[in-house]
Amino acid sequence: MCNYCRRNLPNLCEHIIPLGIEEDGGFAEYVRLSECCTYRVADDLPAEIAMFAEPLACMMNGVKKLCVQPGESVLVLGAGPIGLMMVQLMKASGASPVIVSETSTIRRGIALESGADIVVDPQNESLKEIVAENTQLGPDHVLDMTGGLFGQAVELVRKGGQILLFGVNASAATEIAQSRITQKEITVLGTWLANASFPAAISILESNLLPLERLVTHRCSLEELEEMILLLRQGKAVKILVDPIK
Repeated sequence: MCNYCRRNLPNLCEHIIPLGIEEDGGFAEYVRLSECCTYRVADDLPAEIAMFAEPLACMMNGVKKLCVQPGESVLVLGAGPIGLMMVQLMKASGASPVIVSETSTIRRGIALESGADIVVDPQNESLKEIVAENTQLGPDHVLDMTGGLFGQAVELVRKGGQILLFGVNASAATEIAQSRITQKEITVLGTWLANASFPAAISILESNLLPLERLVTHRCSLEELEEMILLLRQGKAVKILVDPIK
Protein backbone atom coordinates (compact mmCIF):
# COMPACT_ATOMS: atom_id res chain seq x y z
CA MET A 1 0.00 0.00 0.00
CA CYS A 2 1.47 3.34 -1.06
CA ASN A 3 1.32 6.62 0.88
CA TYR A 4 -1.62 7.91 -1.19
CA CYS A 5 -3.64 4.79 -0.48
CA ARG A 6 -2.89 5.23 3.22
CA ARG A 7 -4.41 8.71 2.90
CA ASN A 8 -7.54 7.20 1.35
CA LEU A 9 -6.67 8.54 -2.11
CA PRO A 10 -6.66 5.32 -4.16
CA ASN A 11 -7.24 7.23 -7.40
CA LEU A 12 -3.75 8.75 -6.92
CA CYS A 13 -2.12 5.41 -6.07
CA GLU A 14 1.53 5.29 -7.09
CA HIS A 15 1.03 1.79 -8.48
CA ILE A 16 -2.32 2.16 -10.22
CA ILE A 17 -2.70 0.48 -13.64
CA PRO A 18 -5.85 1.78 -15.40
CA LEU A 19 -7.64 -1.03 -17.21
CA GLY A 20 -8.01 -0.34 -20.91
CA ILE A 21 -5.32 2.36 -20.81
CA GLU A 22 -2.13 0.87 -19.40
CA GLU A 23 -3.46 -2.69 -19.25
CA ASP A 24 -5.41 -4.55 -21.95
CA GLY A 25 -8.99 -5.48 -21.17
CA GLY A 26 -11.17 -2.52 -22.08
CA PHE A 27 -12.64 -4.32 -25.09
CA ALA A 28 -12.60 -7.99 -24.17
CA GLU A 29 -15.21 -10.72 -23.89
CA TYR A 30 -13.93 -11.64 -20.43
CA VAL A 31 -12.00 -9.56 -17.88
CA ARG A 32 -10.58 -10.72 -14.56
CA LEU A 33 -10.68 -8.22 -11.72
CA SER A 34 -10.11 -8.23 -7.99
CA GLU A 35 -13.33 -8.30 -5.99
CA CYS A 36 -12.25 -5.04 -4.35
CA CYS A 37 -12.86 -3.34 -7.71
CA THR A 38 -16.48 -4.49 -7.98
CA TYR A 39 -19.71 -2.96 -6.72
CA ARG A 40 -23.14 -4.53 -6.56
CA VAL A 41 -25.99 -2.95 -8.51
CA ALA A 42 -29.73 -3.62 -8.25
CA ASP A 43 -30.90 -6.72 -10.09
CA ASP A 44 -33.40 -4.68 -12.09
CA LEU A 45 -30.89 -2.04 -13.24
CA PRO A 46 -30.50 -2.50 -17.02
CA ALA A 47 -26.97 -3.21 -18.26
CA GLU A 48 -27.38 -0.26 -20.65
CA ILE A 49 -27.59 2.03 -17.63
CA ALA A 50 -25.22 0.17 -15.30
CA MET A 51 -22.42 0.67 -17.83
CA PHE A 52 -22.41 4.36 -16.93
CA ALA A 53 -21.25 3.61 -13.36
CA GLU A 54 -17.53 4.07 -13.97
CA PRO A 55 -17.64 7.40 -15.84
CA LEU A 56 -20.31 8.71 -13.48
CA ALA A 57 -18.16 7.77 -10.47
CA CYS A 58 -15.27 9.71 -12.00
CA MET A 59 -17.57 12.67 -12.53
CA MET A 60 -18.78 12.52 -8.94
CA ASN A 61 -15.18 12.81 -7.77
CA GLY A 62 -14.91 16.10 -9.63
CA VAL A 63 -18.40 17.45 -8.96
CA LYS A 64 -18.06 17.16 -5.19
CA LYS A 65 -15.06 19.52 -5.43
CA LEU A 66 -17.12 22.15 -7.26
CA CYS A 67 -20.09 22.32 -4.89
CA VAL A 68 -22.37 23.78 -7.58
CA GLN A 69 -25.34 25.59 -6.03
CA PRO A 70 -28.83 25.95 -7.55
CA GLY A 71 -28.97 28.99 -9.82
CA GLU A 72 -25.24 29.10 -10.50
CA SER A 73 -24.13 29.19 -14.14
CA VAL A 74 -22.05 26.45 -15.71
CA LEU A 75 -20.18 26.33 -19.01
CA VAL A 76 -19.33 22.84 -20.30
CA LEU A 77 -16.56 22.80 -22.88
CA GLY A 78 -16.97 19.62 -24.92
CA ALA A 79 -20.08 17.44 -25.19
CA GLY A 80 -18.68 13.98 -25.61
CA PRO A 81 -20.33 11.18 -23.61
CA ILE A 82 -18.95 12.36 -20.28
CA GLY A 83 -19.55 16.01 -21.13
CA LEU A 84 -23.19 15.18 -21.83
CA MET A 85 -23.45 13.25 -18.59
CA MET A 86 -22.05 16.32 -16.84
CA VAL A 87 -24.75 18.46 -18.45
CA GLN A 88 -27.42 16.15 -17.05
CA LEU A 89 -25.81 16.16 -13.61
CA MET A 90 -25.47 19.96 -13.56
CA LYS A 91 -29.15 20.37 -14.46
CA ALA A 92 -30.12 17.89 -11.76
CA SER A 93 -28.06 20.00 -9.33
CA GLY A 94 -30.12 23.08 -10.20
CA ALA A 95 -27.46 24.92 -12.20
CA SER A 96 -28.79 27.64 -14.52
CA PRO A 97 -28.00 28.46 -17.18
CA VAL A 98 -26.04 25.46 -18.37
CA ILE A 99 -24.16 26.43 -21.54
CA VAL A 100 -22.49 23.87 -23.79
CA SER A 101 -19.78 24.46 -26.38
CA GLU A 102 -19.49 21.64 -28.92
CA THR A 103 -18.52 21.38 -32.59
CA SER A 104 -20.42 18.14 -33.38
CA THR A 105 -23.97 18.59 -34.66
CA ILE A 106 -25.28 15.32 -33.20
CA ARG A 107 -23.75 16.06 -29.81
CA ARG A 108 -25.18 19.58 -29.71
CA GLY A 109 -28.61 18.10 -30.34
CA ILE A 110 -28.26 15.58 -27.53
CA ALA A 111 -26.95 18.32 -25.25
CA LEU A 112 -30.28 20.11 -25.68
CA GLU A 113 -32.14 16.85 -25.02
CA SER A 114 -29.99 16.41 -21.90
CA GLY A 115 -31.12 19.74 -20.46
CA ALA A 116 -28.63 22.30 -21.72
CA ASP A 117 -30.14 25.79 -21.77
CA ILE A 118 -27.84 27.13 -24.47
CA VAL A 119 -25.76 25.22 -27.01
CA VAL A 120 -23.01 26.90 -29.02
CA ASP A 121 -21.09 25.85 -32.12
CA PRO A 122 -17.74 27.55 -31.41
CA GLN A 123 -16.65 27.17 -35.03
CA ASN A 124 -19.48 29.34 -36.33
CA GLU A 125 -20.58 31.38 -33.31
CA SER A 126 -18.84 33.62 -30.80
CA LEU A 127 -18.77 31.64 -27.57
CA LYS A 128 -17.40 34.65 -25.70
CA GLU A 129 -20.28 36.90 -26.76
CA ILE A 130 -22.97 34.31 -26.07
CA VAL A 131 -21.55 33.56 -22.63
CA ALA A 132 -21.37 37.27 -21.81
CA GLU A 133 -24.98 37.82 -22.91
CA ASN A 134 -26.30 35.01 -20.74
CA THR A 135 -24.16 35.24 -17.60
CA GLN A 136 -23.35 38.97 -17.24
CA LEU A 137 -20.16 38.41 -15.22
CA GLY A 138 -19.19 35.11 -16.82
CA PRO A 139 -19.91 31.51 -15.75
CA ASP A 140 -19.56 30.63 -12.09
CA HIS A 141 -18.06 27.31 -13.15
CA VAL A 142 -16.27 26.30 -16.37
CA LEU A 143 -15.71 22.59 -16.97
CA ASP A 144 -13.08 21.56 -19.52
CA MET A 145 -14.16 18.10 -20.61
CA THR A 146 -11.70 17.97 -23.53
CA GLY A 147 -8.35 18.30 -21.78
CA GLY A 148 -7.14 21.07 -24.06
CA LEU A 149 -9.19 24.21 -23.38
CA PHE A 150 -7.68 25.48 -20.16
CA GLY A 151 -6.73 28.83 -21.73
CA GLN A 152 -10.27 29.38 -22.96
CA ALA A 153 -11.65 28.45 -19.55
CA VAL A 154 -9.43 31.03 -17.85
CA GLU A 155 -10.63 33.77 -20.16
CA LEU A 156 -14.34 32.92 -19.91
CA VAL A 157 -14.85 32.16 -16.20
CA ARG A 158 -15.98 35.04 -14.01
CA LYS A 159 -13.71 36.63 -11.43
CA GLY A 160 -13.72 34.43 -8.37
CA GLY A 161 -15.12 31.52 -10.40
CA GLN A 162 -14.04 27.90 -10.60
CA ILE A 163 -12.49 25.81 -13.36
CA LEU A 164 -12.64 22.03 -13.32
CA LEU A 165 -10.11 20.26 -15.55
CA PHE A 166 -11.63 16.88 -16.32
CA GLY A 167 -10.58 15.83 -19.80
CA VAL A 168 -7.14 14.29 -20.36
CA ASN A 169 -5.07 15.14 -23.43
CA ALA A 170 -1.41 14.39 -22.83
CA SER A 171 -0.40 16.18 -26.04
CA ALA A 172 -2.15 19.45 -25.17
CA ALA A 173 0.20 22.27 -24.16
CA THR A 174 -1.67 25.48 -23.32
CA GLU A 175 0.26 28.70 -22.76
CA ILE A 176 -1.41 30.69 -19.99
CA ALA A 177 -0.58 33.99 -18.37
CA GLN A 178 -0.47 32.99 -14.71
CA SER A 179 -1.33 36.56 -13.74
CA ARG A 180 -4.82 36.07 -15.20
CA ILE A 181 -5.52 33.35 -12.65
CA THR A 182 -4.09 35.49 -9.86
CA GLN A 183 -5.87 38.72 -10.76
CA LYS A 184 -9.22 37.02 -11.36
CA GLU A 185 -8.87 34.92 -8.18
CA ILE A 186 -9.79 31.81 -10.11
CA THR A 187 -9.90 28.43 -8.40
CA VAL A 188 -8.48 25.71 -10.65
CA LEU A 189 -9.34 22.11 -9.78
CA GLY A 190 -8.03 18.91 -11.26
CA THR A 191 -9.85 15.59 -10.97
CA TRP A 192 -8.66 12.10 -11.81
CA LEU A 193 -10.63 8.85 -11.85
CA ALA A 194 -13.03 7.89 -9.08
CA ASN A 195 -12.35 8.25 -5.36
CA ALA A 196 -14.83 6.52 -3.05
CA SER A 197 -17.54 7.77 -5.43
CA PHE A 198 -18.88 4.50 -6.89
CA PRO A 199 -21.63 4.07 -4.23
CA ALA A 200 -22.97 7.57 -4.95
CA ALA A 201 -22.83 6.96 -8.70
CA ILE A 202 -24.71 3.67 -8.40
CA SER A 203 -27.36 5.31 -6.22
CA ILE A 204 -27.91 7.93 -8.92
CA LEU A 205 -28.22 5.25 -11.58
CA GLU A 206 -30.67 3.23 -9.52
CA SER A 207 -32.78 6.33 -8.83
CA ASN A 208 -33.23 6.94 -12.57
CA LEU A 209 -32.39 10.59 -11.93
CA LEU A 210 -30.53 11.11 -15.22
CA PRO A 211 -31.88 10.38 -18.75
CA LEU A 212 -28.73 8.48 -19.68
CA GLU A 213 -30.45 6.27 -22.24
CA ARG A 214 -30.52 9.29 -24.58
CA LEU A 215 -26.74 9.15 -24.87
CA VAL A 216 -26.60 5.66 -26.44
CA THR A 217 -26.56 6.29 -30.20
CA HIS A 218 -25.10 2.97 -31.39
CA ARG A 219 -24.84 -0.69 -30.38
CA CYS A 220 -22.27 -3.11 -31.77
CA SER A 221 -20.40 -6.39 -31.37
CA LEU A 222 -16.65 -6.63 -30.73
CA GLU A 223 -16.16 -7.31 -34.44
CA GLU A 224 -17.83 -4.00 -35.31
CA LEU A 225 -15.87 -1.99 -32.77
CA GLU A 226 -13.30 -0.52 -35.15
CA GLU A 227 -16.07 0.93 -37.29
CA MET A 228 -17.74 2.42 -34.22
CA ILE A 229 -14.51 4.01 -33.00
CA LEU A 230 -14.18 5.69 -36.39
CA LEU A 231 -17.67 7.16 -35.97
CA LEU A 232 -16.62 8.51 -32.57
CA ARG A 233 -13.54 10.15 -34.06
CA GLN A 234 -15.73 11.74 -36.74
CA GLY A 235 -18.14 13.10 -34.13
CA LYS A 236 -21.00 11.01 -35.56
CA ALA A 237 -21.66 8.97 -32.42
CA VAL A 238 -21.96 9.66 -28.71
CA LYS A 239 -22.10 6.60 -26.47
CA ILE A 240 -21.62 3.16 -28.01
CA LEU A 241 -22.84 0.04 -26.25
CA VAL A 242 -20.49 -2.86 -26.99
CA ASP A 243 -21.98 -6.34 -26.53
CA PRO A 244 -19.01 -8.77 -26.25
CA ILE A 245 -21.19 -11.84 -26.80
CA LYS A 246 -23.34 -10.46 -29.62
